[in-house]
Amino acid sequence: MAIQIFFFFLVGSAFGASLISLFWARKISHCHAKTATALANDLQKSDHILSIENQLQQSRAVLEQMVEGVVVLDTSDNLLLANKAAKQLLSISDRQGRHPNIREVVRHLELFKLIDQVRRTQTPIEHTLTFYLPQTLVLHTNARQISNQHGVWEPILLVFHDMTHLTELERMKSEFVANASHELKTPVTAIQGFAEALQTDTLDTETKHRFLAIIFRHAERLGSLIDHLLLLSRLEQGPDKISDEFEQKNLVEVIQTALQLCQSKAIEKTITLSLTSMNEALVSMDSALMEQAIVNLVENAIKYSPPCALVSIGVQCLEDHVSLTVTDVGQGISENHLPHIFERFYRVDKSRSRNQGGTGLGLSIVKHIIQLHHGSISVESTLGKGSAFRIVLPLVPLPYERRLVDV
Repeated sequence: MAIQIFFFFLVGSAFGASLISLFWARKISHCHAKTATALANDLQKSDHILSIENQLQQSRAVLEQMVEGVVVLDTSDNLLLANKAAKQLLSISDRQGRHPNIREVVRHLELFKLIDQVRRTQTPIEHTLTFYLPQTLVLHTNARQISNQHGVWEPILLVFHDMTHLTELERMKSEFVANASHELKTPVTAIQGFAEALQTDTLDTETKHRFLAIIFRHAERLGSLIDHLLLLSRLEQGPDKISDEFEQKNLVEVIQTALQLCQSKAIEKTITLSLTSMNEALVSMDSALMEQAIVNLVENAIKYSPPCALVSIGVQCLEDHVSLTVTDVGQGISENHLPHIFERFYRVDKSRSRNQGGTGLGLSIVKHIIQLHHGSISVESTLGKGSAFRIVLPLVPLPYERRLVDV
């Protein structure tokens, strides 16, 4: 009863009102402190979650930008993860489901053996696999099993490095060395054989002269082959080694000079060289290399044309490009040879080409020269009717005053 009277006294007096206000203020302040602490903890948790999400997004972005294919398989060989490169290399489509089984989407027995071996031995394995999807791909495959924090081995990580281009380069290099060795060996063997024959005293003067002519012809072919190999090596070093020799020149004048160099061979076969062109086609070029390319094409046309035939050279401007076409009415090239004629040492008729002094490098040199000038070369041919080689080169834009004059 006394406590109640004291309480009402406090409520009824100003002093009591102040005490009650102080009590509730402390109570509310304590609640606010608790609420602020909880909010701060929640904000820290939110920041931590955002940080984790940002890291995951960065990891996904890096994974998607990798040129290597990355695949993660679960214990049943279902795809837990496959980045963009892996999907492209293995021809995996999103239409095949979110987590398809790799044994259903990729048909490759050696890959399955590799996965089984890694799971069985729990040791990393590297192996080069060839895929046909349908294009041929050579993939250096690195496979390993991933362990969790308790050391339990679970998913399998596969990393695929595309080695197709490097493998193709190695194949081309081996073929080039083999072909070059063979081409060099042929004239050297002939020179050596006839030189040994000349050392005997039983040969008459006519036979000696004939043997010397053969030696001279093979020596010329050997020199030509070495010159072509050196020129190819120079061209393959890229424009940085040659760009200093580029200058703006009239392509028509370079063609005329090239035709003069071919005139003697044309006269030997009574072949007419006909040039149809405008007065000027300004091109940024290495004139010596461009002249070499045109000479190679025209000499080929002369070589494979019958006597008394016509070899036509046409030049035509096409807006910002110029087209140069060398046309003959010779034996032509069959369709199955056309994709390969610009390859080094490729010959349509090997025996005939060698007998006529060809090295098998002429068209390859032409292709490299034209590509060096940011141009393109193509061929159309009909067996028994002739061939047309077409070069397209970028023109140098004329100054505004010259364009007004031309109009």
